[in-house]
Amino acid sequence: MTDSLRLTIGTAGHVDHGKTSLVKALTGIDTDRWDEEKRRGMTIDLGFASWDLPNGRRAALVDVPGHERFLKNMLAGVTGLDLVMLVVAADDGMMPQTREHLDILDLLQVQNGLVVLTKTDLVDPELLALAEEDVRLGLAGTFLADAPILPVSTLTGAGLVELVQAIEALTADTAPRPTEVPPRMAVDRVFTRPGFGTVVTGTMLAGRWHEGDTVDVWPGDLSARIRGIQVHGDKVPVALAGQRVALNLSGLERHDLQRGAVVGAPGTVRTSDRLAVRVSLLADHGLALSHRDRVRVHVGTAEAIGRVVLLDADLWPAGGGGDAVIELESPIAVDFGDRFILRRYSPMVTLGGGIVLHPAVGRLRRRHAPTLARLAAYAAKDCAAVLQALMTAAIQAISREAVLQELPYGGASALAELLEQGNIVELPGIGLVHAQQVALWQAAVMAALQTYLRDCPWRLGVPREAVIGATKLAAAVIDWLAGHLRQSGQLSVHGALYVPAGHQPLWPKATEAVWSQVQSKLDQDGLVDTGDLTKAFPTIAEHIPAYVFDLTATGALIALGQDITVTRPAWDRLLTDLRRHFPGPFTTSQAREALGISRRFAIPLLETCDQRHLTRRQGDLRTFAKP
Repeated sequence: MTDSLRLTIGTAGHVDHGKTSLVKALTGIDTDRWDEEKRRGMTIDLGFASWDLPNGRRAALVDVPGHERFLKNMLAGVTGLDLVMLVVAADDGMMPQTREHLDILDLLQVQNGLVVLTKTDLVDPELLALAEEDVRLGLAGTFLADAPILPVSTLTGAGLVELVQAIEALTADTAPRPTEVPPRMAVDRVFTRPGFGTVVTGTMLAGRWHEGDTVDVWPGDLSARIRGIQVHGDKVPVALAGQRVALNLSGLERHDLQRGAVVGAPGTVRTSDRLAVRVSLLADHGLALSHRDRVRVHVGTAEAIGRVVLLDADLWPAGGGGDAVIELESPIAVDFGDRFILRRYSPMVTLGGGIVLHPAVGRLRRRHAPTLARLAAYAAKDCAAVLQALMTAAIQAISREAVLQELPYGGASALAELLEQGNIVELPGIGLVHAQQVALWQAAVMAALQTYLRDCPWRLGVPREAVIGATKLAAAVIDWLAGHLRQSGQLSVHGALYVPAGHQPLWPKATEAVWSQVQSKLDQDGLVDTGDLTKAFPTIAEHIPAYVFDLTATGALIALGQDITVTRPAWDRLLTDLRRHFPGPFTTSQAREALGISRRFAIPLLETCDQRHLTRRQGDLRTFAKP
């Protein structure tokens, strides 16, 4: 499929200015499809035609209604236009719907177009010159300010050749829409063809479809398969961005879909009822917008109703604007960078329009400088700046998937670059965090250690749970930080005990001798019950369990069970004695008698040997495992 078929041209203009007649004169196709349109002599819905230009390019023509009552249909038709023909009747000049259509096209940032001055056979040369001057004045300040104005008559054919030449000249520089991105299409028509089933049409906004592809369809979170593709009535294997496309979808019924639906690649259709947007209000109508005003939002071919939460003011005057959140009454399918039109809920007057900065934003604070800075980065399409703002504001790690959901397509490369630069750090199994936040967390951990040891200087270190409690950080984050600080030499980790570099336990002078006695008893007895220690040294009884915990964490003691510990030298000695006494199977009673210890110590000692796979137990007998 070549780029020569990737061109969509639309009409715009006031009712009864000859848009449909112009399309018929250019293509030979009458785009008024409904009996009511033919009976009333007025376009009420979208019409479509294909047009083969003399230079070999084939364009799709979208004809829109001009009456204000059908502006909703017009808005659905101007999605994805490459070029527009603004139609103005020479005997009428610029009329209200001409100006409103022009405003809408300007707000949607249609990049290219020209003006067709129709019905020139009804005016003399002097009036025609005045009409051209009136149109040129009306175009001032718009994207068509310097556009060609082509006078034509569909009745006599005058000017049609020059019009076609002007359109060919404009389309020569039309940049093709991106195809190496996830495909997406806004549906403007749904119907059923006998023998084929459900067919949807629309302008491909991005990407490419292949026959046989699986697609997601919203609303309804539906899935379907592309049974066939047509472009300009021709069956094709591939459809590209910028083309008017008909998709034959298997697995869906006609009632499943309507205008406003979106077809996208699996897993890429974003739906939301909260849009972060940047709005520009029209100046001509003199309409202001207040915080919490109810509005109609037109995105793609869909319309939704919602309220506008102004983030930087309580009121925007006509011609003003800024950043806002639109809280919709029902979700729509929308993506980063989509253009939209904003209209009053009632009466339905166009207020302005803008761009979707974030299609599914969470709660945002009003008049909050960091929030506005982040939205400014979205508006500038600066993924790196968005990431910096997002991650700087985050006080917890965010999963990679959640971060990418905050970015438009292509944001993964910006994330990879910031990760490589070290501005963002990935905590394995935890998520992403800004390097500044890591530094703050490290400082918080070290401060928690210092505070704890200032209050308990006799401790060998700080328990992990105490650090978690003091910093309020997740356990997984604390573990990662401890490992990072250990690598940098700022602390050592002994199981669940964190010891800052250079820390030496300091006993109070009044109890220093008692602690020496505790250590002597441990060295002498080898096997110790914590409860026995607290009874033996009542003056420091409340600190004994913590001291035993510290010694166990550092490996000086080995825990054998609840409250039972053994010093490492005693452990080694007991194992050596057991091996010497029992080269073969032995019972618990035999072990207890051989070691000269009570059952209270013998059972946890042997169970610990089992847990460490030093011994194997079968019934009442144990044997040492082979080294």
